[in-house]
Amino acid sequence: MTNKMKWTILKLFSFIFMILTLSCSQEDLYWNLPRTNELDSSLVISNSMALDTNDCSSLLAVNSLYQGMNGTSGLWGISNNGYNGTCWCAPNPIYSGNLSSTVGTHYIQFNRNLTKNGYFEFWLNTNNPGFNNLIPSVFVDDSLQITPYSIDGQTSSFYWQKLRSGIIQPGNHSIRIQFSGSYYTFKVDEITFFEAQ
Repeated sequence: MTNKMKWTILKLFSFIFMILTLSCSQEDLYWNLPRTNELDSSLVISNSMALDTNDCSSLLAVNSLYQGMNGTSGLWGISNNGYNGTCWCAPNPIYSGNLSSTVGTHYIQFNRNLTKNGYFEFWLNTNNPGFNNLIPSVFVDDSLQITPYSIDGQTSSFYWQKLRSGIIQPGNHSIRIQFSGSYYTFKVDEITFFEAQ
C-alpha cells in the first residue's frame, strides 16, 4: 500500500467520523460517568445515630436455618469465637461434628422496628480457606434489598468483615440475612442499627 493510498483512507475515515460527530447532539456523546468515589445517595443517611447493638449472644426471637451435607438441616447456634465475644454461628457448634460443612441456603431472621429511615451494620466471617468472605443477601419483609457493602475489616475468610445494609424505610420489619453457598462456617456478630436524625 502506497503512502497516497494510506493518506486517502485516513481522510475517508476522518470524514466519516466528522459526519457522525456532527449528526449527534452533545447529549448523545456525553456519558456522564462518575468522577468520584462517593457512595450512591440511596446508601447513605448523612446524619444518623446508632440506636443499639445486638451482641448476638442469644437466638431468642430469631429464626434460623442452615443446610448441611446429605440433606441435613438445623438451626444456628451460639459460638464463643465472635468478633467481640459470642456470635451467631452455622452450623451450630454443638452439632457441627455431625453435620460437617454447610451446603445450600442459610439464614437468620429477626424483627426490627424503625421510626425513621435507617440501616444496619454487622460483622461476618464465612470460613473457607483460600476464599473471600461470602457477602449475604438482605431481605426486608421478603423483598431483596441492595447488596450490603464492605465498610471495615478484611475480605479474606480468615478474618472478620463489616458490612452495611441499604436504607430501610420506617416501620416494623422482618429482616433476613441470607447466605447461599458451601462454606465451613457462617458467623454474624455485632448488629448495630442506625436511624436518621
